[in-house]
Amino acid sequence: MAFTPIDEQTWERREYLEVPVRVEYAPTEDCRRLLMAGGRWDLEQLLSDYRQRELRDFLPAETAQAVQQARQALAETGNGQACDLVLDGTCFRELTRLADAVGCPALTDYLRTRIDGVNLCSAVRARRLRKGPDFLRRVLLEGGSVPPAALEEAAPADLRELYAATPLREAAGLAEGICAGGGSMTALEKQCDNAVLRLAAKARRTPFGVETALGYLIAAEAELTAVRTIMTGRRAGLSADAIRERLRDIYG
Repeated sequence: MAFTPIDEQTWERREYLEVPVRVEYAPTEDCRRLLMAGGRWDLEQLLSDYRQRELRDFLPAETAQAVQQARQALAETGNGQACDLVLDGTCFRELTRLADAVGCPALTDYLRTRIDGVNLCSAVRARRLRKGPDFLRRVLLEGGSVPPAALEEAAPADLRELYAATPLREAAGLAEGICAGGGSMTALEKQCDNAVLRLAAKARRTPFGVETALGYLIAAEAELTAVRTIMTGRRAGLSADAIRERLRDIYG
């Protein structure tokens, strides 16, 4: 089976979603139910190599190093988010390199917007936790429209201007309000995700090319996220209105 650039993008993201499972859970049979097939690497081989060599021989060097750094971060802090930050950074660096090699503007715009959304949410969380530039320097990702250095020193009132020329200009306005004490992070994350979906919907205007495949994959992912949100909300006993507030727009 031949892999397209879009296939590689999707599979890499799946693989990085699985790595935190292997880092945060002991590599026993119990973790199999949490893993997803469909990546570039066979799950049985991946688990076997983790037990024997901690993935040093199985994964690319940068990814294997990220796994070790994530394990160390988890051991030192006991915080799964610290682990995720290490892996997210490595994941987006790989995806950005792949997008640059492909030379598809739609794919590059998609990744840039994803990174912008992650950074915007990180900046708002840091503000709410009263974290300074040193903290942001560790968590912000390279590759977005807004340089991390600009976000490190930005005041809440600057966010709207920083993101004015990006698909996240509306989300930046919401972020400013959250920093001032109004709104919720759930609403901000939803706005960021919806901005990505609106960007992907433009692929419908391209009758031929990878843009159509990219739009389809983003739409399929959004539908699965909606199902997951509904099921999680029902299990948590949330009302229909509360679940509806968390649902992203459906690409169409």
